[in-house]
Amino acid sequence: MSFLPITKYGWLPSTSGCMFSKDYVKEKINRFNRYRSLRQSDHVYTKNQNNKEHSDPGWSFEYSFIGDDAWDITASCEWGTIAIKILDERGICSITPDDNMEKTSLNEKLWKEFRKILDGCSDTPADCTAMRLLMTMDKGSVEETIANAFIDAMESTSDSGRHVIGKNPTESLKQWKRKTELTMNLYNIPRSNYMYFRRFMQIYSKELMAVKSDLDEIMKSRYEKAVIVADHNLRSSEFGFKTRSLEYTKVSWIIAIGVAVAAAVVAIFLGLL
Repeated sequence: MSFLPITKYGWLPSTSGCMFSKDYVKEKINRFNRYRSLRQSDHVYTKNQNNKEHSDPGWSFEYSFIGDDAWDITASCEWGTIAIKILDERGICSITPDDNMEKTSLNEKLWKEFRKILDGCSDTPADCTAMRLLMTMDKGSVEETIANAFIDAMESTSDSGRHVIGKNPTESLKQWKRKTELTMNLYNIPRSNYMYFRRFMQIYSKELMAVKSDLDEIMKSRYEKAVIVADHNLRSSEFGFKTRSLEYTKVSWIIAIGVAVAAAVVAIFLGLL
């Protein structure tokens, strides 16, 4: 079954002064293609040597340039081909699958991989999680669509963050440990996303001039709320974990002392015999 392909958009976040020039994109893509080829060769060799199936080396796409234009790219896999166009060196991209591709979820997988190839901050503490998903432009401009996606992501961060600790006290040390690890992972998200939002608004200021003031004010209030939630969760989870750890330590000491006293009593009793 075929479907009418829908073009989606994403932004390659960049906080540095380096933009996504055609030379930069070509270098990164060619390097990835060489790595992909070597990885697949190693996979085939290992599979033949052991004479059994191994997990696939990855769902990576094969990238090629249309007319040797580094901003006009096709990404191919066994299910079809997706067209990637980098609209300018500031990083906005359009993603369009061919009309035979049924597995539309590959759009998101492609975007994850493509970002990691070109953006060195992916999957790091400074990652821009707001730009992990592709967006469909319903109205306005692409730039305004992406700016609003930042704002929506910030609101989702604070809304979901309010449920991390919860109203009921957590009982076990293991649960507090899990919550502490979770809050530490979530702590940087609003700060990182806000940093990239400011950068986006800066480099697309001309296109967003008419709505920039309103977007800035909305984002500022949502960012402040998200940071309050993140700070509260981190303090609460650390306090709960440390308090429960002390309680466990006290119990352990009491048990240890009890065992020692019991052993001494037994030793004395046996000595009297």
